[in-house]
Amino acid sequence: NLEVGGLMAVLAVIGGIDGRLRLGGQVMHDEFGEGTVTRITPKGRITVQFSDMRMCRVCPLNQLKPLPAVAFSVTNLPFTEPMLSVWAQLVNLAGSKL
Repeated sequence: NLEVGGLMAVLAVIGGIDGRLRLGGQVMHDEFGEGTVTRITPKGRITVQFSDMRMCRVCPLNQLKPLPAVAFSVTNLPFTEPMLSVWAQLVNLAGSKL
């Protein structure tokens, strides 16, 4: 269903759907430490940008532990014109699907 897919996409961007690993989510790796998921391919390859590294690394899912999501707060967003436009589109999309 396209409507459900759109709503899930919006919720995935802001987080909070569940505790699973997600694009943009924070993860912990035993060897490399904390990082951010930057890409997930259809074949399940997960690319992570680690805090102490300039390069991204592809990691197996079993080596990554999702970290608890930071509560989403609109006050943490920069209020630039492009960000306000993106935020308005996300809210509109989420509201139109409810």
